[in-house]
Amino acid sequence: MIKTTDGLNLDTKPLWALQQRYKEAWDAHDMELLGSVFTADADWIDRAGIWMRGPRAITDGHAIVHQSIYRKSVITLTDADFRQLSPEVAVGISRWHVDGEVDQNGAPQPTRHGIFTQVFVLRDGRWLINATQSTLTPIEAGGPDNSHAVF
Repeated sequence: MIKTTDGLNLDTKPLWALQQRYKEAWDAHDMELLGSVFTADADWIDRAGIWMRGPRAITDGHAIVHQSIYRKSVITLTDADFRQLSPEVAVGISRWHVDGEVDQNGAPQPTRHGIFTQVFVLRDGRWLINATQSTLTPIEAGGPDNSHAVF
C-alpha cells in the first residue's frame, strides 16, 4: 500500500519507483545500480547503527554483505507512506522484509523485518535518496544474531 499524508499533492510515483529501483538492485546484487538511487552527499545508517556517508561508502557496505550473508537474498518493500516537506524534499517511511539471508556457515536464516525512514530530494528534475535509517522491527531488535549484518 502506498499513501501520502501531506497537503502538497505529492506525486508518489517517482518516489515509489526509486524504492523499486533500490529493490531491483538489491535482488540483483548490483551495487552500481544501488548507488544510482542516492545523492552524492547521501547518508545511510544500517540496522546495526553503522553510519555510511556517500554513495561509495553505502555501496561498499552493501557489497560486503551481498557477497556473503545476503548473496541469495531478496528484499520486499511494503506499506510506504510519503510526506512532502517542501517542493524539493519528501520523507518516506516503508516496511521491508528480507528473505534468503544465510549465516556465515551458509545456514538459512529467518526472514528479517524492518522499517526504512528516508529523505528524498529533487535534484536536477529527478528524485534521489539523501538519507536512510534502517531499523529492525521491535520483534527482532536486540537479538544476538542482529549484530553481525550491515545493510
